[in-house]
Amino acid sequence: MLKIRCLPILLFLSFFIMGNTNQDVADKKILIIDAVNNELKLHPEATLIDIYKNFFQGAYGPAHMIADRTSALDYIAEELSGTAKYDTVLGQQTGYKNRYLRVNLSLVRDKILSMEKLADAFFNSANNSNPPSLELWKKEWEFILDVIEGMGLTINNFMEDKKFLNDMLESGEMIVHHSEIYIKSYSPHYRVISARYAEELKLK
Repeated sequence: MLKIRCLPILLFLSFFIMGNTNQDVADKKILIIDAVNNELKLHPEATLIDIYKNFFQGAYGPAHMIADRTSALDYIAEELSGTAKYDTVLGQQTGYKNRYLRVNLSLVRDKILSMEKLADAFFNSANNSNPPSLELWKKEWEFILDVIEGMGLTINNFMEDKKFLNDMLESGEMIVHHSEIYIKSYSPHYRVISARYAEELKLK
């Protein structure tokens, strides 16, 4: 009798849990689609490699440790001194979780943003991130890629870049540079920082 009485409850709970899981997946797909469309709206020449980089930065942030604040400051100053052209996009969310954003270095050049504050935000973001493991990221990218392929987009060099990214991940590598066409078209010069610092930098 106990089993019979519990069965409807168990069935209800299973459907409830499954329903929430399905809804979570559907919501995630919508967020990914929005993020891809936003990247392509801001940078129509973006390739799959550039889209991958966007989502990777959304998960990993700056993706590498910075030895100290002075180094972060020096790297920004050095890049500014050697750059004449900048992207017109001043700030951009990365990925779909709104954890990290790109901050255009032209804001520092134009004295809208303090170099010291950006260096601090970059340094803290790089050294306080909690990125996923390689295996988790591979599964995440597989899911993202499946969503992208279902969007029916026309992206230059798609199949070649898909293979390149797959081979790269299988070899244990994760970090890529922007594609040549992206660099040529948009001259990206930015720093990726945690969204938690956006308000402090008055970027929201």
